Amino acid sequence: MHIHLSENEKPHKCSICAKSFAKDYQLKCHMVRHVSVECQECGKTMSNRLSLRDHMINLHGGVGQPRLCVCDTCGKEFRSKPAFEKHVLLHQGIVQDNSIQCHLCPRWLTNKMGLQRHIRTQHSETGDTFVCGDCGKIAPNSSALKQHRRVVHAEMKYECEICGKRFKRAISLKEHRAIHTGEALYSCRFCPMTFISNANMYSHQKKMHPDEWQKSQAEKLKK
Repeated sequence: MHIHLSENEKPHKCSICAKSFAKDYQLKCHMVRHVSVECQECGKTMSNRLSLRDHMINLHGGVGQPRLCVCDTCGKEFRSKPAFEKHVLLHQGIVQDNSIQCHLCPRWLTNKMGLQRHIRTQHSETGDTFVCGDCGKIAPNSSALKQHRRVVHAEMKYECEICGKRFKRAISLKEHRAIHTGEALYSCRFCPMTFISNANMYSHQKKMHPDEWQKSQAEKLKK
């Protein structure tokens, strides 16, 4: 027999997806689904494993090679459907194109910040080869090699004293520990909502405050 509770009987609400629960411990168990995970290829932190899977498919060709979307008008290729759809709108004059092409390769980036990150991680500084001594991976430059070693080969030296789970970075342990304690580590600057991980706060701002978030991103690019 299933008992359906009303919203008033489920006062504990998730700040990320708006699901409600009758007990506080149920909410804490649910919040584990929103725990951020780190991409082992580039070090970017994603809000959950589903976001990580999409990130791997669109940017790193993981979990099955992504199908390229090719523009019928100019022949430009895209690895993600959203980027392709935005590009099609450019030909229709609906949106403005602020993308920049890398002067070292045919890759197009969405903005100056993306271009700088692309050059820093994908292009060699002097034409030398940078090889990881642990796994043999070839990196395009010293910065990319350091990033690879930090993300892939870093020692799991931070251990949770509550459950024993280990992490490579202190901030990852801190955010994990907040799952156990319920401590709010981050606050949304657009509303009173609090979060246990920076990735969850980022996801919340982008979804719940799109106008304010877009404005803040534009201000960052001006700096």
